[in-house]
Amino acid sequence: MINVRAIASTTDLECNYNCFGTPRLICCNGNIILPLASQAPHDKIIVLVNNNEYGGSGSVNFAVAYHRFPQYGPQVAIHEFSHSFALLGDEYSFGPNNGGNPLRANCDDNASCPRWNGMPGTSCIPGCTYNEWYRATNDCLMLRIRSEPASGVFCPVCRAIIGGYLAPFSDAWSDTDCDGATDVLDITRVARAWNDFAQNGSYDPNFDVDNGGTGDGDIDIVDVSLVSGHLTCKASSFNSRCLTPAARSISPKKGKIYGLFFYPPGHPGLAPDARR
Repeated sequence: MINVRAIASTTDLECNYNCFGTPRLICCNGNIILPLASQAPHDKIIVLVNNNEYGGSGSVNFAVAYHRFPQYGPQVAIHEFSHSFALLGDEYSFGPNNGGNPLRANCDDNASCPRWNGMPGTSCIPGCTYNEWYRATNDCLMLRIRSEPASGVFCPVCRAIIGGYLAPFSDAWSDTDCDGATDVLDITRVARAWNDFAQNGSYDPNFDVDNGGTGDGDIDIVDVSLVSGHLTCKASSFNSRCLTPAARSISPKKGKIYGLFFYPPGHPGLAPDARR
């Protein structure tokens, strides 16, 4: 589940085009944005600029995108958010790499591309942020933006990387035996744990899955219902990870991603810099 919270503010976020001399690059003042963001729970931030002029940017702290809809705007927002959320690099080239730049996960600096060698649907094509780095395909949202909203897709490499970043937010806690699916066996296991807890007070925290997998100190019908509610999950629907109770407690927001959008009052809505 993705929770989206929008902060309607008249505060000037100091967003400007032509950042560092690049016309499409929009830079905003993080010293203003981050304190405003603290007003709402969030994991990541997207700043929507109330302007029809094509542009955007993506950093570790937040992504920025212009708002034009339907042409380009939604894809630009997704492209820039992928920089921020999954740390993906642009798959077009800015020119030669002058050194000191860390290799992006969706690029390879080896001409045989061992990072994704053998992955179906991939190749090894020169040009991925820099001339000396390689990308997997010629059709990826990190390479170009297309005019139709439904046509922008990620390449297999980027999909795999994004999936890895999404895994901590998955509902893998419902897969109690870690076989890659939530099935009848999982429901049976948590039901038995409920019975043991009710009959003799035996408490197994692995079956206390309330609060998105963090638990509430007991095992009851709520835990059984939560696991049962994920019965339709298949092995391909999430990246199953067998979490210990200690690991689960690290992320109390498991199962949710909080997104925070900024836009001024009167903005046309949330329908949201890449090469076209």
